[in-house]
Amino acid sequence: ARGLAQRGDLEGVARILEGAAHRAPAFGTQALVNLSWAAATVRLHEDLSTETGRSLAAILSEAAHRGERLRPQGLANLLWSMGRLQHRQENDLRALLPHVAHRSKALSAQGLANSLWGAAVLQLPNAALGWLEDDAIVELSVASIKCIESMGP
Repeated sequence: ARGLAQRGDLEGVARILEGAAHRAPAFGTQALVNLSWAAATVRLHEDLSTETGRSLAAILSEAAHRGERLRPQGLANLLWSMGRLQHRQENDLRALLPHVAHRSKALSAQGLANSLWGAAVLQLPNAALGWLEDDAIVELSVASIKCIESMGP
């Protein structure tokens, strides 16, 4: 999927997602993040009226609910992918954001930037996630400030 995404092959990535969705529970967590990243890179859209859209939603949801198994870079890539794909499923964000907040100090500078961007893009109307979303953004912001301060003059 990564190679197809890097070549901009939207249809190729879509076919892989469609074939993988029903087997998503058996996939490794990083493989799910990689599929999410590929879909975001080619800008697939989560139109739930299509097989591709439903497949994408299933893969994103499965990955989001495995946040405890992801390394910091995987968390950042998944949150970025969810933002790029406009995946605003509240239950998926409720599952993922605590892990992002808890491990924000372990993210690289690029991971922090990608995570903050994803969180900003995904802001839900009427603060549906409330303190959970706020906590993730505060933790990411504090980690970003510390990262910037450590860069020196």
